[in-house]
Amino acid sequence: MIYNIFNDLTLLLQTHPYIITFLVALVSEEMLVFFAILSGRGIINFWIVFSVGVFAVLIFDSVVFIIGKSKFGKYIETRFFPENKMDQKIKLIHKKRSLVYLIITKFVWGTRIPSIFYYSVSGMRYKKFILYDFISLIIWGSLMLTSGWLAGRGFAELLKIMRGSERLLAMILVGALIIYLIHLLIKRLISKDYKYIEKINKL
Repeated sequence: MIYNIFNDLTLLLQTHPYIITFLVALVSEEMLVFFAILSGRGIINFWIVFSVGVFAVLIFDSVVFIIGKSKFGKYIETRFFPENKMDQKIKLIHKKRSLVYLIITKFVWGTRIPSIFYYSVSGMRYKKFILYDFISLIIWGSLMLTSGWLAGRGFAELLKIMRGSERLLAMILVGALIIYLIHLLIKRLISKDYKYIEKINKL
């Protein structure tokens, strides 16, 4: 039964790759990594996952940014972020490089949407934000999606040789471990700025 469900989902993905990738990217960036693994197995084109996925996330981030400048955004600011604390956070953010901070938020779970909101209410121009967001997404995609594709390629090649549920499970775990280690390495390389984010969140 599970095999049939997987086949149905695979067929749906192959029939409507652009639409499904777009919708999935709106929901979760992490799901794009899973799609990248599937692209390594030849189920979907990698460049569809990369280009459509980045485009969809860019749209979602733009919506969050625009909401931050609306009356609803002002309500959220005054309701959940007292003016003095918000000012302190914004000042701390702008002491550092805005682009670097935005790149970090793509790899640190839970900081992406708040950071976009902060930039919006702080008065950053949309053109500057969209440029920085695009660059950060390209960097994130180049690292994480490419890693997913490589994991998928190794899985596909070894699947032709290896048979048995134990080995199959082992390969899945190895692929997930590779992605996790790359994620961890990136966080270590930018540890100083990561600590800076924690300092902001404690305000």
